[in-house]
Amino acid sequence: MEKRSSAIRLGIFIVIGVAAVVVAIFLVGKEEGLFRESFRVSSYFGTIEGLRTGASVRLAGVDIGVVDRIEISPEENKVRVGLKLNAEVKKFIKRDSYASIEQEGLVGNKYVALSVGSEASEEVGDGDVVLSREPFRLAVVMEEAQGVIASTRRATEELARILASVNRGQGTMGKLITDDEVYRSLQRATAQADTSLRKTAEEFANIPRFLSGVSENLADVIKDLGRLIADADTVVINAKDVITKVNRGQGTLGALIVERRIYDDLSVVVGKMIEMAEEARSGAERFDENMEALRHNWFFKGYFEDRGYWDKAEFEKELDTKIANLRKLEEDLKRQSDELERRAEQLLKREEAVRQKEKKQE
Repeated sequence: MEKRSSAIRLGIFIVIGVAAVVVAIFLVGKEEGLFRESFRVSSYFGTIEGLRTGASVRLAGVDIGVVDRIEISPEENKVRVGLKLNAEVKKFIKRDSYASIEQEGLVGNKYVALSVGSEASEEVGDGDVVLSREPFRLAVVMEEAQGVIASTRRATEELARILASVNRGQGTMGKLITDDEVYRSLQRATAQADTSLRKTAEEFANIPRFLSGVSENLADVIKDLGRLIADADTVVINAKDVITKVNRGQGTLGALIVERRIYDDLSVVVGKMIEMAEEARSGAERFDENMEALRHNWFFKGYFEDRGYWDKAEFEKELDTKIANLRKLEEDLKRQSDELERRAEQLLKREEAVRQKEKKQE
């Protein structure tokens, strides 16, 4: 009886033990994905920052596999991390997905995070390599932060030294703050600058009147040229009348000589007026350049906006017309002078012939 009871207890113990082993195997297999269809990929990192075999692999925060291999690759000169992933997530892992090593909190375990690839990219295959991103290194950040803190400390110490020198009256800034004589000198310089600026403003106030005078003088030049052309036209008409009378036998040699002298004098005057007109053109160009510079100056901009701008094109057009008329008048004067000279020679020959005839008759 006792043997039978012992056998029953032994059998129950064995059954419970086997059941526990089966459950344990099932749980471990479920956790490790032993009973799921899976595929493997790998990724290369410069450093894995404490990542270990068996660490989780996550996609968008969801566990999808484990790290099943870590080894150094001599060919790549990097650490190769092998990932065992569940087959059902394969459609989300694409050629443009990347792996990165993350940490749970500040001191938590390391895990591998995979990004979801784009729809346009192809799925990775079994044994393919996934792109990687180097892990965040807190030690590097802390080292850089320490450098920034050290630089800030040095800058603070230097600023404190400068402020101490200023308080003692050392240096230009210190003298400016603590020395009353420097303050009084600066005040006198400011007063002198204010006086100079006031005088300059008064001088600038006279410039608009000067500009108006220059513009009026240019207009007077145009008017004088017009009057000269009109007077010269009158002389030309008178000369034509004299020549006509000579052709009719009504003129005299004295009238021709006097008229020719008038032509010569007038021709010289016209030549001078042409030179003066050309100089007026050059002066107008320089005047326009100065006006253009003043027009863009902030001090005179308001003046030109109120008075308007000097029209160089209109002035040059009118001046060109006057110069053309003067040149035409000069040509007419030359022709008339030549004609008068020819007529005078004819009269001289005619008078000489008359005198010779009278001598023969005597």
